[in-house]
Amino acid sequence: MNINWGWKLTIVYVAFAAGILTLVFKAKGQKVDLVTPDYYKQELAFSGRLDATRNASALSAPVKFEYAGEAIAVTFPTECVGKTMDGQITIYCPSDASLDRTLAISTDASGTQWVSSEGLKKGFYVARASWKMDDKNYYAEEAIQVQ
Repeated sequence: MNINWGWKLTIVYVAFAAGILTLVFKAKGQKVDLVTPDYYKQELAFSGRLDATRNASALSAPVKFEYAGEAIAVTFPTECVGKTMDGQITIYCPSDASLDRTLAISTDASGTQWVSSEGLKKGFYVARASWKMDDKNYYAEEAIQVQ
């Protein structure tokens, strides 16, 4: 069977159009998570976060985030032990917003707070702590690997 060049050109055009439409429909079905839903509001407050990070780095030791199997240990420096800290700890998963967790800071007598890792999938997370103590804001973050 011999097909002339007009039919060949039509077949190529239809195949190309079908491929483009397939890509469009697949792209529309992809889930896209933003870093945070209130991104612009947080960007406006970024200089305050820089000051809070500077305040946290002036403490005697950095805030430690350690994955310990069934929980993530958040250990605050000795200056924070026994003081009232108003703030929150966030476990942020860049690849899936449904795995994010936020809880209020509530340390034990040694200045450690345990965050359960139940329900967290293996992968990369960013642990963040932001708190207010003695009328100063503090902020610390560290990347952790849940295994």
